[in-house]
Amino acid sequence: MINPNLQSIKNQLHLGHLTLDQNAIGSALANQLQQAFSGEILQLEEVKQPIAETDDSLHFQARIPSLLGVRLQAVEGIFFVYNGQLEYLLKATLPKVWDFSWSYPDLPDYTNFGNLGPDAGNQSSLFYDLRFPADKPMVLVFSSHNFQKDQTPKSYLTLLDTTLNISKIHQGLNFVSEIALSEMPLLDTLIEFAGYQDLSLPFYGYLNQQPEYEEIRLEIELNFTKTYEDIFSFGISSLVLHTSISLYANYIGSGISFLGGVSIGTSKTPKNVEIVWPVGSTQLIIENAEPIPFPGFDTFTNLLSGHLPNNSDTFPLAINSLSTLEIRELSLHLSLSPLRVSYIVLSIGPTANWNQPLLGKALTIEDLLLRWEVSPGDPTPIRFYLLSAFNVGGGLVNASAVFPDFAFYGELGLYQTIALEQIIEEIIPNAHLPHISILDLAISADIKREHLTYAISNYT
Repeated sequence: MINPNLQSIKNQLHLGHLTLDQNAIGSALANQLQQAFSGEILQLEEVKQPIAETDDSLHFQARIPSLLGVRLQAVEGIFFVYNGQLEYLLKATLPKVWDFSWSYPDLPDYTNFGNLGPDAGNQSSLFYDLRFPADKPMVLVFSSHNFQKDQTPKSYLTLLDTTLNISKIHQGLNFVSEIALSEMPLLDTLIEFAGYQDLSLPFYGYLNQQPEYEEIRLEIELNFTKTYEDIFSFGISSLVLHTSISLYANYIGSGISFLGGVSIGTSKTPKNVEIVWPVGSTQLIIENAEPIPFPGFDTFTNLLSGHLPNNSDTFPLAINSLSTLEIRELSLHLSLSPLRVSYIVLSIGPTANWNQPLLGKALTIEDLLLRWEVSPGDPTPIRFYLLSAFNVGGGLVNASAVFPDFAFYGELGLYQTIALEQIIEEIIPNAHLPHISILDLAISADIKREHLTYAISNYT
């Protein structure tokens, strides 16, 4: 016997038409569809008979009068019940000439960083230039079920299309096809860097709908590795093209990036990175997406010569194990022609829950960061920053030092106070002082220029 959640839908389909609104399919599913299709309420017409059915599913073919700019689009659909909830799958093979301008006419422009002349201006969306092979037209898949979290009802998706990679199908609207990257001259530099010569590459894309923004995101699987000076090894797993869906959305932007992992030194455990390509440029900007275990200073001897601790196996403070250190920030600017690194930022600090007492509880280092900025070819190719946070008499003081400038700066944090008597009593245990608080403190020093300024205010 057919599931009661499907009976009324079955009756409508047998009549040859069904409006996918809340009266017919419930408010939850109707809202999902409207959100995916820019607020439109879809109508199924010319439903072919007979309809394939089981106790928990209805499988059918029909037409939709207007779908993503296409009139009388043929579709295939499956209604099914899973965990007591009505779900819906839809598949449509769009016309060979279809492109994103048919359904998203207001995609934002992009800046071509390879042409920044005064008359260059912005270019129409990259997505309008995407072309799909004649034998691989765009396939649209809508799924109300979240297969990223639960693949149990995958048999319904396989029934819809046996070629789909279920792990790539997102809840909502999905796009599946191939992109002829070689037909986009703008991407020549990027394709050459990746070492791919295929005329077209398959992709899975989806409409990424978040509370703060909506964007179309296309992901092309890749598999190649790039190494720099035997220090950094980047394993690239995918090329991502993304754009917000409208010029009038809260978030406006578009771009191209690689996703993958980075291994440093002898490490065999890559950590996630994002590699952003300023469109049209000859640069890649590589940034870590999570902390990276610190492999030891020896790894960076050639890169940071003269700017490392004297004993390259130890940290400047009493940290007994390098496992308590991590690379918090890694940023590389990679020139593609010729292939070289033009700028590096490397920041190293202790992992969480670390501190270093200096004067009992009255003076403690709460955090410490070593930061190098490397610009090969510059008159001062390496700048070194020492950034720290001190707990001084119960107040947080942020301090920094810059080398080779020999500039120093310290400032009491906002809404922080220093109990001066705590510091003095730590030095002179038998001293009994009245309560003295420092409300404001700022010190700066430029050793090269022999310049010192400070400001302090207190009350008793």
